[in-house]
Amino acid sequence: MAKDLDVKVTVRNARLLKAILSKHNSVAEFAREIGRNPGYIGSLVAMKAKPYGKKGWTQLAFDIAAYLGKDMEQLWPEHMRDIKLKKSTASFEASLDEVQQIMSNNNPAKALEHLDVVKVAISGLTPRELKVVKMHQIDGDGFKDIAKDMEISGTRAADIYEKALRKMRHRLYAKGFMEQKVSLFDRKFFITDKGRELFSD
Repeated sequence: MAKDLDVKVTVRNARLLKAILSKHNSVAEFAREIGRNPGYIGSLVAMKAKPYGKKGWTQLAFDIAAYLGKDMEQLWPEHMRDIKLKKSTASFEASLDEVQQIMSNNNPAKALEHLDVVKVAISGLTPRELKVVKMHQIDGDGFKDIAKDMEISGTRAADIYEKALRKMRHRLYAKGFMEQKVSLFDRKFFITDKGRELFSD
């Protein structure tokens, strides 16, 4: 399916942003109230600036926490203090079906990760293998119908499908979504908790 849509992902410090918006309409409004540069505060929200340096917490971080009535650790837990992103946004192309799946899902992050797993699994397939997998798994076509469409034998269509599955399994194993490497002719999946969570409802 055509990748007709451009999807943008924005990273923010959710703890800090939630604290600001609980009392103010925007980051800019909060900045005006405390008399600080909105760009500097925005950089902390977007995690493009660190709240913590060689000498400890920055003065801006202290001021923000004081105005919000929060402890420093509440806004910037230890694992977030040293993060400084070059970019806080990223975009990727997606089909309408993929976007609808993401937007209708109760857990968009899970839906995005699910899509990423699928992309990893099929990334090493040839166009012919990808077509066979799609026709059999998505469209529900049998190998006889696939063979007729591709002008090959039914046995050949099944062989292409099996080869594609082996490739997909090995890629999922390499990325940590399967517990062990399968043998060349093993048709069983050994899904890890990480993989099982992604494919659960």
